[in-house]
Amino acid sequence: MGSPTIYAYAGYVRWVGEQSNTVGYVTTNIWNSVTPVAKTTAQYCVLGYANGSTHGSTLFAGSAVSTNGKSYRVQDYGVISEQTCYSNARAAGARPLNPAMFGLNLGVTHMVENHSCHGSVEYSGASYTSDGGAPHTYRCYLGYNP
Repeated sequence: MGSPTIYAYAGYVRWVGEQSNTVGYVTTNIWNSVTPVAKTTAQYCVLGYANGSTHGSTLFAGSAVSTNGKSYRVQDYGVISEQTCYSNARAAGARPLNPAMFGLNLGVTHMVENHSCHGSVEYSGASYTSDGGAPHTYRCYLGYNP
């Protein structure tokens, strides 16, 4: 969930996504910045569904195993708009995945939308970048645990 003020979680450190087997990304009130933290550290996890209040059950045909040993059903949508990526994630009950966790190099891929005018945070290998503007387009690599 990108917005730091949604559901009154302003000021809380919140889980954003994976960096590696042992490190994840968290964020607080900064729109376009995340911080690496050990996955063994407890963090708030705020989940939300784009363009709706519930997730769907679209099935992905692809499968992959992450370097952390977990299996995923995956779909690479290529470079598309942020809104379309979110809609695809919601339709499948999926989330953006870090391609580096699957040994892939797909360029800069979606991590989390922070605000339509303030930039999105995106995976860039084992690190991240921020596009700093809108509208957003990037590689949409989604998945869920079967």
